[in-house]
Amino acid sequence: MTGVKDDQNEARTRDALARIRRWMTTHGAPLLAENLAPGATAERLASAEEEFGVALPADLRALWSVHDGSLQELNGFVNGFNLLSTSWAAGQQESVLMSIDFARESPDNWPESGGTMDELASEHWLPFAGLDSDSLVVHGESGRVFDCPHDDTPRLVAPSLAAWLEEYASRLEADDYVLEEGFGDYYLTLRDRKAEQREQRRAEKKAAHDRHRHETPLLEQFREAVAASDEDRCIEVLKDALEWDNMDAFHACIVLLFASKPDPTFVAAALRPHLSSVSLEPDQWVDVATGGVLLENNAIRRFAESRCAGATEDRLKLLAQSVKRAPESRRGDLAALSQKLRDENHPQMDDAHETPGGWLSRLLGRLRRKS
Repeated sequence: MTGVKDDQNEARTRDALARIRRWMTTHGAPLLAENLAPGATAERLASAEEEFGVALPADLRALWSVHDGSLQELNGFVNGFNLLSTSWAAGQQESVLMSIDFARESPDNWPESGGTMDELASEHWLPFAGLDSDSLVVHGESGRVFDCPHDDTPRLVAPSLAAWLEEYASRLEADDYVLEEGFGDYYLTLRDRKAEQREQRRAEKKAAHDRHRHETPLLEQFREAVAASDEDRCIEVLKDALEWDNMDAFHACIVLLFASKPDPTFVAAALRPHLSSVSLEPDQWVDVATGGVLLENNAIRRFAESRCAGATEDRLKLLAQSVKRAPESRRGDLAALSQKLRDENHPQMDDAHETPGGWLSRLLGRLRRKS
């Protein structure tokens, strides 16, 4: 029965290799197929068995009899890994055994790798593909295939080399691999289907968004953005209006923004990139300056503050009253803004007319003493 199984594994290996070469040749990776070396002679395979100290599993013998590794180190076989020749595998075996020795230091963790204790105790680990110190390895006695990174415990990946090659061929044919530049001209790497799906969803969302931008009236878009408190969309709609030289829509959006009586922070954030393009009433600039303070954005605050000349007493009273409701960390700056605008526009205003007891001046005094 062993001979029959060996014959089957040899046939499966040869068939899988043919499928792999065919896919490489017909899917834009001919250099990878062309870089596969001719097969090893029977004499060379016998010599390899002496070097490894174990009879080669039938599928590994079949692999090397078809392709004794790669002609050059670059343009590898799978994931940038080179297909190792019999002589190259002997040299690579040293780093593999170092990884096995490391695994032997923590034998309790070995079952997690999928390997058996007999495999762990054995020295018959035969690498057939590798890159630097990372290898794909056939165990010489069990015939099972392990992924053997240089800095981690080996991990079982296939019950046989024939099965591993068949799975690789099937995944190539299912377009699970793509070409990437590097490791020579290019190499094959597994596609990240989930990442591709995420990218496709992002692209579809962007396409729908772009259609909406170009097909929906700007004022309607801006109304949607304000209703959703989406400052980024407000910025984008105003930018489109300016770039498309639609000043009527631009000014209509500004009117709509203030008519909605939004929070000053939203106003300041929505107008931030367009402050030099807008024409506002002094009271509206007070809103923007207030938002700049609350956003801790001194550039917005200073720009708006310089345009508040003519602000009404009523608006400045509302600003003074808002100081108490502001976050404690911003209260001092907001009180300072209120005091400055009052001094510049309505110096006759009395603290007592704003709030009982002239609390604003007392607050400013305390804040100045603290600083």
